Amino acid sequence: MYKPELKIGKAGNQQRIELSKCPANYFEKDHFMLYSLYSHYDSGFLPNEGGILSQPNVYIQAMQIIKGEIGRVQEEASKKKKNGR
Repeated sequence: MYKPELKIGKAGNQQRIELSKCPANYFEKDHFMLYSLYSHYDSGFLPNEGGILSQPNVYIQAMQIIKGEIGRVQEEASKKKKNGR
């Protein structure tokens, strides 16, 4: 069973904190806005005119984090399905 967790710290020295409730309860309204923009980002639509270099750095970082987490969850689900769980 997937248990949400939060990683804090730099690579190689991260502390994992298991979340006791739905991760949505930990997010502010702005986080939901970024997550809702992810499907547009994934489809190639950017918020600002121009290319990737014309976008705010914080936006690009947020999209990369969301993409990485989606990939991690999908990979875990795929492994569980492969193992018959």
